[in-house]
Amino acid sequence: MIATVIQGKTYAEILSLLDDPWVELAEIRLDLCPLSDAEIEDLFSNTDTPLIATCRADWGGGDAAEGAAPEGRNTRGSVAGGPSRRDG
Repeated sequence: MIATVIQGKTYAEILSLLDDPWVELAEIRLDLCPLSDAEIEDLFSNTDTPLIATCRADWGGGDAAEGAAPEGRNTRGSVAGGPSRRDG
């Protein structure tokens, strides 16, 4: 399975992409998508598509300040149910 990377998309655009049957797994770049906390929580709580949340610091090629989520957001709290699958 190959992850579809989603970046620079709005909430509505992401929902549309996740409805595509060819998208089996998606990585959502939280540092590059203009999403509110409520939208992030809804995306990760109400989709059947497995999702990966990524928030890269600017030194790692992303758009978030070092050690912080976009707009100072605590993304761990935004995904209410926590991960459904864990590595290791």
